[in-house]
Amino acid sequence: MENKTMKALVYQAPQNYGLMDVPVPQIIDPTDVIGKVTLAAICTSDIHIVHGEVASAVAPRIIGHEFCIEIVEIGADVKTVKPGDRCVVKPSASCGECVMCKMGVRSACLKGGIFGTTVDGCFAEYMRVPFADQKGELYKIPEGLDEESVILLPDMLGTAYYA
Repeated sequence: MENKTMKALVYQAPQNYGLMDVPVPQIIDPTDVIGKVTLAAICTSDIHIVHGEVASAVAPRIIGHEFCIEIVEIGADVKTVKPGDRCVVKPSASCGECVMCKMGVRSACLKGGIFGTTVDGCFAEYMRVPFADQKGELYKIPEGLDEESVILLPDMLGTAYYA
């Protein structure tokens, strides 16, 4: 990518957040992908974060965890997606190997976590998605569907289902 910086909504502290220039994310681990955010939705959790009501939200942090991306770069070990794929992403990144993942609490992954709290989120031009090949992390958007048709599936539908 040519740009070295991008715009992102960054939480600094309770009631202190705003649009900032931040570095464009880079591949850190061979299981990462970088995606151009094509659609993002606001969740009630985002409002709680900016009010300082989410203890796990470590500032400074790019917030947001409901989103779709177009893959622009993949790490060397990523086999399930390729640049150009459009995907909807689940709200958290999980390794599948730590004690929390093995207990079934994948949103509390010790190596990942929920986007916008312990891992930078989607209210940005681009974002890094760790553990991209883990089952259930990224879902390719089928031909004939647009982002608006799938944006609520990973978080809102999941919340309603488990409620």
